[in-house]
Amino acid sequence: MKPQLSRSEGHRAALPIHSVSRLTNLSVDTIRAWEKRYGAVRPARAPGGQRLFSPDDIARLVLLKAAVEAGTSISHLATLGDVELQHVVHAEQRAGESDDAAIAKLLKRTRAMDARGLGHDLCTVALQRSAVEFADDVIAPVMAEITRACSNADELATQHLLICETLRFVSVTLFAKYEQPAATAAMLFLTLPGERHAIPPLLAALVASELGYQGIFAGTEISPRQTVALARSLHAVGIGLFAGAENPDAPRLAGEISAALPSVPLFAGGAGLQKYRAFSTTQSLRDFADVLRRGVKPTAGSSAVATA
Repeated sequence: MKPQLSRSEGHRAALPIHSVSRLTNLSVDTIRAWEKRYGAVRPARAPGGQRLFSPDDIARLVLLKAAVEAGTSISHLATLGDVELQHVVHAEQRAGESDDAAIAKLLKRTRAMDARGLGHDLCTVALQRSAVEFADDVIAPVMAEITRACSNADELATQHLLICETLRFVSVTLFAKYEQPAATAAMLFLTLPGERHAIPPLLAALVASELGYQGIFAGTEISPRQTVALARSLHAVGIGLFAGAENPDAPRLAGEISAALPSVPLFAGGAGLQKYRAFSTTQSLRDFADVLRRGVKPTAGSSAVATA
């Protein structure tokens, strides 16, 4: 599979209003009214006059919707800068919706196969929390409950795919939230061949971006050769790998990457790599974040750290 980079840089492509309506769960008429009447957002225009919304515009619309639903008038909110608006929504979140309530809402959307509502709720929850809180306190429990409650493999696969694809869709906005300068050190996150589970490396890339790196989600089933070439081209200071227990080739594939890039730390996650002695393990993205806060320096023979 050819790597498909997902990061803040390179994901500034603008979306038309109908796509934004689907993502934010706001009607086209509401978005137009908030722009024309209140100046709440100022999208760019295509040569033909079509509105084009950037990831920052989308993030602002999601925050505006959350604050309006909590009882603040759009006329007041429209005058606030992005930072002030985030403070308003964060304050409302602390006083209102708990993680348990957010999880219950996401589970309801998933079980109803409500992709539009799920996209809006995922985006809102992510913008109200840090990347680590979003990953460990919301997404991880949602995935665990889906795994527990699904009655058969087909149902589990369908609900998992819905969350995965919706999360990838809203990741444009999430990466924009943590955008770093182009010169910032890059970290690469992916799954090895035989593993299509995209959520862990995508969330790890978001955490890395929030902590000051260029967190890059390269995609799923990326070969060692492609990984090495991509890491070299990006001058990556770390590589995050993920492989489930059903992937017996994971240790060998990870070993090929380690041998080709001995000075680049590997961050490995999933049961498929936890028994490989070249890797130590951590149990959550909070632990992974602690490792990043201590600083990642590419040194010869560096040990790898695994993320759950």
